[in-house]
Amino acid sequence: MKRRSKAGGEVRNAATLKAIDNGYRGQQKASNRSVRGRSRSMSWLELHAQLGHKVKIYLAPECRNMVDRVQASTGTRPATSSEIVELHYVPEAHLPCEPWHPLTMDEQAALIAERPPQDMARTVSIVKLPGKFKPDVWRSFEPVEGAEVPDEIVASLESVCTLHDPLNWIGPNRNQPGLKTVTVGNDGTHHVGLHLDSWDNLELARRLESTNRICVNIGASSRYFLFLPFSLEQMKHILSTRHQKASIHHLAIGDHFMEQFPTVPAIRCRLAPGEAYIAPTENLIHDGSSEGQQQADQQFTVLGHIRPLSEC
Repeated sequence: MKRRSKAGGEVRNAATLKAIDNGYRGQQKASNRSVRGRSRSMSWLELHAQLGHKVKIYLAPECRNMVDRVQASTGTRPATSSEIVELHYVPEAHLPCEPWHPLTMDEQAALIAERPPQDMARTVSIVKLPGKFKPDVWRSFEPVEGAEVPDEIVASLESVCTLHDPLNWIGPNRNQPGLKTVTVGNDGTHHVGLHLDSWDNLELARRLESTNRICVNIGASSRYFLFLPFSLEQMKHILSTRHQKASIHHLAIGDHFMEQFPTVPAIRCRLAPGEAYIAPTENLIHDGSSEGQQQADQQFTVLGHIRPLSEC
């Protein structure tokens, strides 16, 4: 069956999120000081161990040999004033804390799944496209309404995953090299930092039903996928059980979680050219990163209900 592109756009309004966020922040300044002290006393692994339906990473067999495939930061932090001014981050942005380190044995045990996932709403999968990768085919696709997706692209994707409707062929995109995080807001200028997608615009109770995405590295060098190791509903649960009395809009949960638990690491997965991540970006705080690249960061994205093949 021929695959065709259809129009689509991300529902993410930076001004709206800032208004939501600032309203909650005004209520929380006094409690943040005491809660942060308690938050630091419990490691992220202890928090992770208390929860069911844990966020996991599945590495396809051919993706398990890269030494620095998965790393963890030392936590997250707000963007500095210089980053806001010089690198054009929004004032409420959060970024990973450096340095990055290889996963410890305990972190590997907590995060790495040995088998293909059943729970796609809480799993990040890393896969490798077969054969000799030809990035020019992917870069030249124009995702206009009704455009026919080249058979080579469809066949390559279907060799590593199943693609279930509703599919949205976002297609190729490029970012500057050397960026800690790559996503910009609706103004097309300011970086938002670690964030939540809302293409489907579902409420918190239905986030598990959201579409996920596959994002292929079509650039010339490795790029990274960053995410927090807790799902959106898990962060909400942790915040509510830590005596947070004010209600939190679900689009602001991530920012407040990072404020309260600054030592929870960001996890990053390295993706070589021709490799891809499959991730529930409507249910994970995340971003891409082009750190270390010397040329443009390029990727190809499809949204849908996407699952890695069990034999890939």
